Amino acid sequence: MFCEECGAELEPGVRFCENCGTPVPEENQTQVSNSHDSDGFSFCDFSDSNWASNYKSYSQKGSGEKGIIVTRLNALCDQLSCSKDSLLEIIKSYSAYCALHGVDYSFLDMENQRVVSASSGSVENVTDAIKKIQAVFKAKYLFILGNENIIRVSEWKNESYDSDQTVTSDLSYQTLNLVSPWDGHNYVFADVIRVGRLPSYHGESIEQFTSYFKNVMNAKGSFSNLTTYGLSAKVWKNESDYEYKSLGSSPTDSAPTVTINTVDNRISPQTNILFFNLHGSENTKFWYGQEGDVYPEAFEPKNINTINNPFFLGVEACYGAKFTGNQSEEDSIVIKAMQNGCVAFLGSSKIAYGTSNPPGCCADLVIGEFLKQIMKGKSAGDAHVLGLKRLVEETENFDDAEIKTFAEFGLFGDPAQSINFGSEKNNKSADNSKSFFGKNIDTVSQRLHVNIPDIRTAIKMRLVQVDEKINTLINEYTYQKYAAVRGIKPATYKIEGRDMYQSIYQNPDSKICKTVKIYYDKNGKIKKELESK
Repeated sequence: MFCEECGAELEPGVRFCENCGTPVPEENQTQVSNSHDSDGFSFCDFSDSNWASNYKSYSQKGSGEKGIIVTRLNALCDQLSCSKDSLLEIIKSYSAYCALHGVDYSFLDMENQRVVSASSGSVENVTDAIKKIQAVFKAKYLFILGNENIIRVSEWKNESYDSDQTVTSDLSYQTLNLVSPWDGHNYVFADVIRVGRLPSYHGESIEQFTSYFKNVMNAKGSFSNLTTYGLSAKVWKNESDYEYKSLGSSPTDSAPTVTINTVDNRISPQTNILFFNLHGSENTKFWYGQEGDVYPEAFEPKNINTINNPFFLGVEACYGAKFTGNQSEEDSIVIKAMQNGCVAFLGSSKIAYGTSNPPGCCADLVIGEFLKQIMKGKSAGDAHVLGLKRLVEETENFDDAEIKTFAEFGLFGDPAQSINFGSEKNNKSADNSKSFFGKNIDTVSQRLHVNIPDIRTAIKMRLVQVDEKINTLINEYTYQKYAAVRGIKPATYKIEGRDMYQSIYQNPDSKICKTVKIYYDKNGKIKKELESK
């Protein structure tokens, strides 16, 4: 607890500040905001009803970048069948480790009645609590513990008109904005919180869940030599090699040449950077390759066991980061990875899009840039934001698929972690928030500003019919190039405010629910084509 007047630290139970004599409010005299271990580490939680004034002093006195760990402690302990004390002790130990390396984490329990009006992990309540804390605390990182039953994920109506009814992610916690990405508002990237989540499930043991913290704390020195691996569906190999050339010296492997039965022999146990450009499915645990109409199983949760090193992973696959619905490590690659050495994982919650050839689009840009920035030493949270930044900067006018990409890619693991974390070259010096991306933050704010208010008008789509001649030409082109949707009758939309049409071909009967989007002008000239991952 700190004096509201001078900021001096106060001993529990005092009635007056010994430094300046200011009276301590009666309700604060018996409350303790911080707990200290024998090494002097201060583990702060937001349990004090007057935390705003108390923590103003703390936020000014802290030496590192600020972060918040948020969960619902009782609910998470029920999932893990453990005591609050045992889980809280591990969280404290991890926070102490982070503090030694330049990130000061504080703790927010959304079941604490002094913090919120209701014991809730709803998006609205969590966002409201973080907004209030941010006004004083100015955290750079937000680390969410638990699945959607502990802290909810944001959910919006999907206005990209593919087979997903909704789009889900933790974007609202990054921007502290509940509005759908399609509804039009500003995102200033220099202001967003770097958000990561450690997913859980009912029946997971505390040992499985907290293995993430132990693995990260034992990762020191694991990234002194970077070893990369890339695996692509054969149909996307040109684009995959284009992104991967800045990560590794060799081209990517391709599936079906590589399958789940052979991939273990291709990944070195020392690998610590992994790039996957594969198909994914909402209904299975596999990631798939593709050659023509063949979709071989290329990767599954148990293949994670091949990797002995701590690692970072980026995947372009549709549903590549699915974890909701109480999926376990047997069903979800992201959960298996977080239990077995993955430091940070970036992937999509829903159908994702990309192209076959450079310079790529959508998922190609976000995942490619994420891994490039990880290898440069950026924190996982900054690398995620830089991936979104690249998507924005290389897109003249956002369309429906690009907005969906912006919303659906989520980060898993501690957003403060980097390949330098815990080493002599730690991320405190390498990644100072006041010189974000190494430039003046005001200049960066302008460069990263995403002017979304005009996008809703630009991408609002209405179902139309086009000239039969144009329709025939578009169909013939699509059927010849994309065998999986051959013979499928498309739905065609006019993008209002632009000379742009879009024909969407969806084959729900294929193994991976193939979707192709063809964008063209009123004369039938193709402007862009996307296929689902």
